[in-house]
Amino acid sequence: FQMDVSIAVSLIRGQMGTVVERAVNTAVETVLAEMLKVVGVKFEELKAQVVVMKRDVMALQREKALKEKENDNIRAKLRYTELKLKYYRQGVEEELQQRASASALIH
Repeated sequence: FQMDVSIAVSLIRGQMGTVVERAVNTAVETVLAEMLKVVGVKFEELKAQVVVMKRDVMALQREKALKEKENDNIRAKLRYTELKLKYYRQGVEEELQQRASASALIH
């Protein structure tokens, strides 16, 4: 009887081992599948964020180009105004010198 019990236990262990192994494998596969789903969702979210960020960067680059063009236009106007002011000053100085010369001749 003792021998029969140990053979039975050994058979049960063998069968249980297979059942436990299958259960563990199934559990591992289930966990891995769920992890991949989560990772996949996170990856898709990251990809979407990257797309939005690239769009934002392009918009900022366009805005920067426009601002640089505006700055160039303002600089050009400033240079033009400075030149006009320079010539105006020269004209005023010449006018003052001519008046001073005319005044000296009269007196």
